[in-house]
Amino acid sequence: MPLTSLAQSLNLTEDEKLISAAPGNVTEAVDDDPTIQNVKQNGLAQVASNGRARPADFNTVTVGVNTDGSIQTIVSNLRWITSADTLASSQLITPQEALTTFKNNQADIAMVVPEGRGVVDLTKVFHHNTAIGQDGNISEFQLIYLEKTSDTAETQYLPYYLIRGYSELDSGYNVRFAELIKAIK
Repeated sequence: MPLTSLAQSLNLTEDEKLISAAPGNVTEAVDDDPTIQNVKQNGLAQVASNGRARPADFNTVTVGVNTDGSIQTIVSNLRWITSADTLASSQLITPQEALTTFKNNQADIAMVVPEGRGVVDLTKVFHHNTAIGQDGNISEFQLIYLEKTSDTAETQYLPYYLIRGYSELDSGYNVRFAELIKAIK
């Protein structure tokens, strides 16, 4: 199962799947950085990644290498896993139960962001601080482990169902959403 953060799932386009977000992979959502050149991943040249910033929002190790092959910098935000427990499938809710929870607007965690680039007046997008729309399109529905923000102590990784998609709000704005439903009964 993927280990991801809610924010990282929203940084993917609606066509990209979470499984494609391997460490170091560059998506359309990353910024340009002309100082990044001669990119290699697992020893293979990644020409399309030249000039693109590295994703570093979670579980990332970035190594800066000089032209002579010596290491200049190492930056890491990896967390240590000290033990693991096994869950029986009978301890988990079914995908259908998770979908029903989603349809009943009872997700444990939900995040909605406006589509597009630039500055937007959020009071126009989210009238009365709510995101109300009539139809949502699910682009991904997957069992994941949730990574908390880096400023939060991580004592355990718990399984969640991630439901990602897009919608048009009643305010007329297009948005992307990600919602999490706890998978443990």
